Amino acid sequence: MVMPNYNILRKKIMIKFIEEKNINVFPFTALYEYMNTYKTKKGKRHKTSGVSKQQLGALLSQSPLFNKIEDGIWEYTGED
Repeated sequence: MVMPNYNILRKKIMIKFIEEKNINVFPFTALYEYMNTYKTKKGKRHKTSGVSKQQLGALLSQSPLFNKIEDGIWEYTGED
């Protein structure tokens, strides 16, 4: 059985966070809280968007869209 790749959805939510807040530089904790409290259109908490701090750190560092400025501060560099 093929498992869906939840990281694709998580990356979309990370970009949605940037667009909603209209910022390029953000604290790690703000994105962490947004991911873990993300709601669906019906108002329920999304079941696959929740992440641990280790998972979110790995997603940010592996993505070419984000750069670490200093401890706890990240920058969104733009689309691919």
